[in-house]
Amino acid sequence: RESLVVAYTVAGTRDALVVTAGQVPLMKKHGLPELENLNGRFRGWPPAKIYSWAREELFGQCNRSAIVWAGGDCHNAMKPGVMDFGVSNRAFFTDLDTRVESADEYPLATEILGEMEGDFLVMGWHSYCKDYEHTFTTLASSHGGRVHGLNTNPNLSFMTHVKLPANYTFKNNHSPGLEWERPEQRESSRSDSSSSYAVDKEVFITLVQTDGLGLGAWNKEGRGVLPYAWEVMMPDLEIQPVLLEMFYEQATPNDTFVAALSGPGYIYPKAVPPSILPSRLLATERSMRTLDLHHLVAFDASATHGEHTVTGDTTLSESVVRQYFQLNRTDINGFLNGYGPTFTNVYDSASNRSLLSFDYYLDPERSVDEAVADIEMLAQLNKRRPYFLPIHVREWSTVMKVEQIMAKLNPATYEVVPIDRFFRLANQYHTFLTRYT
Repeated sequence: RESLVVAYTVAGTRDALVVTAGQVPLMKKHGLPELENLNGRFRGWPPAKIYSWAREELFGQCNRSAIVWAGGDCHNAMKPGVMDFGVSNRAFFTDLDTRVESADEYPLATEILGEMEGDFLVMGWHSYCKDYEHTFTTLASSHGGRVHGLNTNPNLSFMTHVKLPANYTFKNNHSPGLEWERPEQRESSRSDSSSSYAVDKEVFITLVQTDGLGLGAWNKEGRGVLPYAWEVMMPDLEIQPVLLEMFYEQATPNDTFVAALSGPGYIYPKAVPPSILPSRLLATERSMRTLDLHHLVAFDASATHGEHTVTGDTTLSESVVRQYFQLNRTDINGFLNGYGPTFTNVYDSASNRSLLSFDYYLDPERSVDEAVADIEMLAQLNKRRPYFLPIHVREWSTVMKVEQIMAKLNPATYEVVPIDRFFRLANQYHTFLTRYT
């Protein structure tokens, strides 16, 4: 398998195609010469030795702005959807173990990432049989990289060359009467009761789908029946903006887009060197402005141990939260944190903005009645009113199923609201306790 991964690196540096031995006659028939034969070259070598060879022989010819982790499926399987992008960009390909415990592979992985440049992209995905999402993303973040998964992301070598229509402007959906406020307007709404929202419900819910656009529920039944927020991964603006155009044009009035995940790509802000985190967040701010995004979802599992990325410590430090609150007060009205439930909740009085963590994760295996009971229990445990309940909906749950859950909640107590109204209320009442860990 490693020889195939190395072959993709060779292909990028030689403007070549990767083929199997059985395809060689076809290549010769069409006048394409054989440039390199890796069959048997690395037989018996461990992965660290193979990728050390590739680093010595090929890395100097590679682009330092993108690297591809050829993971996901492993052993004798590979789903190389992203490989065409890597080859066309002369990227270095690898599949090294990102766990610190890997004495042979981890040091080489960190050395290679340490030689990348700028806010480089880490395309592809970690290997499911080697390491974990949180070790992979922590290592990339610690070198200033931006993860943009997955390994199955297809046809990017073509999509990256398709341009937006001339003068195209991304326009997100906003709640009626909530066109974007300047910070002085938010300050006025905080101090002037005449402009405040009256609260007629005890619990306000906002729904956010996990894992970005293109997975799960977007094309399934029910989209548009409930206010829903959909995570937009920032690198798509530079890699395939026409894909985002498609989603923006397909959106119903109940579909709102939010920035993800943590920054200008999937990053763990606690793992990013403090000297460069501000510049990464400023890049996020610029992309959010272009995409008309006014809320950002953060997630950081760099303190997680073991194999379960989303159920470990995903809190944010006070210093990281302060960095988020330094972002543009004019354009960004609120922040969410986590994947499963976590505990960082902060109201920033200086800018009248809030960062709230997800209190509930809707597992697709959870039945409608079980989810209703869970939400009602959370409302009982969180007694301050109004209670603000952000729900992270796993992408495999359909909007129709979520609508069935919401329909079973008492409408005199619960209301599902768009994310902009949710934060408008949270910033006004901020009934949650400030907490970081």
